[in-house]
Amino acid sequence: MPPITDDGRQEQATPALDLAILSELRQLQGEGEPDIVQELAEAFQSETPLLLETMHQAALERQPEKLRRAAHNLKGSSYNLEAPTMATFSAELETLGKSGTVEGAAQLVTRLEKEHQRVCRALATEIARA
Repeated sequence: MPPITDDGRQEQATPALDLAILSELRQLQGEGEPDIVQELAEAFQSETPLLLETMHQAALERQPEKLRRAAHNLKGSSYNLEAPTMATFSAELETLGKSGTVEGAAQLVTRLEKEHQRVCRALATEIARA
């Protein structure tokens, strides 16, 4: 993936979701089973705001371990949902926390929140299409 620019152009150039993978997931579900993409989306949408808030607090309170844990959790759910830019931002925040700093975390969390909104819009479109 190309480097992410500070002005956000790369985020917009990269799809919010990998729709091909989500389509493959749907093909694996059995007849009459609930929509797996919708279930993943609901879990993601209920958990993510709290993780984002935790990361904001960790940055404000200068708590790198708290930042690392929340970022690690969001990275995993972003990968599960095939949201590559969110996963990349989360990994960067996790690395910051691992290195014992929160320097630059607040700005990155703000960008992550914007990407989260973009992913939620893409999810709503994808679920409506199904």
